[in-house]
Order: sequence, then C-alpha cells, then structure tokens
Amino acid sequence: MKKNLLPLLLAAAVFSSSVPVFAYDVTVNVNSEKVVFEDQEPVIKDNRTLIPLRGVMEKMGAAVFYIDTIQKVIIEKGATNVSFKIGEPYISINDEKKEIDTAPVIINDRAMVPIRPIAEAFGAEVLWNEETKTVDINMPEEKTTIEKSGVDIEAQDDNFTNKATESWSLKDSNGTELLKTTLVYPQLKDESLCQGLNSYIAAYVRAIAYKYIEDNEKTILQTYSDLGSDFRTNEIYISYEDLYHDDKNNILSYLTTFMVYTGGAHPVTYGYGMTLDLKTGNEITMSDLAGAKGDDNISDIQRAVNYLSEEISANPDKYFENAQELIKTHQTGNYGCYLGENKIIIFASAGSVSAYANGMLKFEVPLNQ
Repeated sequence: MKKNLLPLLLAAAVFSSSVPVFAYDVTVNVNSEKVVFEDQEPVIKDNRTLIPLRGVMEKMGAAVFYIDTIQKVIIEKGATNVSFKIGEPYISINDEKKEIDTAPVIINDRAMVPIRPIAEAFGAEVLWNEETKTVDINMPEEKTTIEKSGVDIEAQDDNFTNKATESWSLKDSNGTELLKTTLVYPQLKDESLCQGLNSYIAAYVRAIAYKYIEDNEKTILQTYSDLGSDFRTNEIYISYEDLYHDDKNNILSYLTTFMVYTGGAHPVTYGYGMTLDLKTGNEITMSDLAGAKGDDNISDIQRAVNYLSEEISANPDKYFENAQELIKTHQTGNYGCYLGENKIIIFASAGSVSAYANGMLKFEVPLNQ
C-alpha cells in the first residue's frame, strides 16, 4: 500500500445520512479499556449499532486512511487490509468482498460503521451486553512461533572443525515471517578431548538468538502492525570468523559475529570473542592464559578497551572525537578480544568508535603483552 494515502480526515464532511439516526447510550471497550468518543457517540440506524471508526480502530492498533475523491476508507493492521466505501453495504478483507447488513455513513463529520464485521476481520472477539449497553472488543494476544530447520553440517578444510548451520523463522499467528534467523557455528570433528563441547558451542549461539527474540519480539510485532504492507522482514545472522586452533595447548578461539537488520539503511554487527579450553570445555580469558592475578586479572572486554584507548590516543584522526568516552561503557558485543597465532586480536564493532563505513575494527598485539 502506498504511503501517500491521506490520513483519515473525518472532519471533512463528504456524506450526510438522510435516514434518521437516534442517539444511543453505548459504551465501547477494547481489551477492557473504554474508548472515549470526543464529539460523536455511537448511534442506532436501522436497528443496528453504528460506532465512530477512528477511535476504536486506533485502540485496536490499526492504521486508518481515507481517500476523499472516492469516499473510501482503508484500515491496515499487520497483514490484514480492510476497506469499504461510505454508503455501500460491504467490506473487502484482503480484497475478498463480504456483505454487511448496514452501510457505513457519515454523521456529524464522523464515519460511523457496524463495528462487529470490521473488528472480527482483525481477529477480535466482539461481545454485546444488552443490559449494560456495552460493546466489548477483545483483541487476541499477539503470538509468535519459531520454526526451525535441521542442523546442516559442512566439512571444513582445517581437518579439525565442521561448520554447522541452522535456519529459524519467527512468524506471527497468521504465518507471516517477522524475523529470519541464521545461525552458523563451528563443531569439532573429534570431540574426544571434551565430550559435550559441541553442544555447548551450539547452545551459546542459540542463546544469543533467543535473547534477541525475547528482548525484541514485542517491538517487531508492533512495527509490523504499524507498517503493514511496508514492513520488511527483520534478520539476524550469527556466524564466526578467524577460527584458531592451538593444538599444543588445546585451545580453540574465534570471533562470533552477530548481525542485526531491522529494515534500515544498513545492518548493525556486534562481536563476541570466544576462547575455549578443549580439555575442560570452559571459556577462558586472556588473563587466565597469562596466569594474571590481582589488578592484572581483568576481563577480555576491559583488556580490549585498554588497548583501544592506546590505539585511539595514537591515531585520533581515525576515530570519533568522543571515542575515548564511548569505550568507557565497556558494552558487551561492542569490544572484546580473542586469540590468533602468537597474538591477541582486539575488535570494536562497526560504528562503535569510528564511522560505520569503516567496518569492524580489528588490530593485533603480541600475545606476550
């Protein structure tokens, strides 16, 4: 649907009902919250209750548009599109026409509609209490499901690890894909050193994805509801790079990358350094490897920030003016480090301390520093 449709300007009187309408003391609730009608209450016309459209639909989370030249109203919420013309006794639900028993009209410059068929088109339950003259509209709770593929294993040239790939799809109750998720992670070809390590690596990556979905599911649903047909499927892509295997010390180290795309100009990518002891299956830090104690026993993020501070001081023109202040937050996913052969690799996520176009920052320091 084009964005240039004019918002529903019900203040423009384009139609007047010639049929007598009588005021009717009706209360309308959406999910138990009363709808306040500013200047036109619900009425009865031809023994049918008509309700002002805009206030109810906005309470239901729908967007309403009006095409003045053809007196057409269009309502969108998620993948559902409902439209009708003033004075015509039918509505179209995703282009499928459905007859209704009372045509919408304009009264006191407000579009008045039989709300039941329209609300039900968006999945709502509509109840009428004759005794209290109350309409209760109950919207279903937004629910999502995660559909998962199997795990695809691909052999790698290093003779030490395989590459595992999973695909997830977060969908709403109508089956619309809201979030596409791809997980790529290493798996040991020989797990004899530490049984269960492959499961740990897989669980670590899955936990990142689950956490993102948990934190952002409601926002994604709301964005989808707001944008309707203009919504673009969000995407997260978790992978790894710079895989290093120290067979002498039985250490595996690499960078886990986490890319998030939410429909903007470019994705955002974070990084997580992962260093594993292949004998114990435990994550280890650079301080663990160095046997550091006391004040020297610092986290990998703090170690990365210390090196970044030195790098920024030495080459200030390459970084944001406030880069030194930015790194003080020590944000997980923005800064960290991992091992390479005889070196520590320091990273900062794209856009964290310099322009996004520069990509993820990486530089190396000798392992003995």
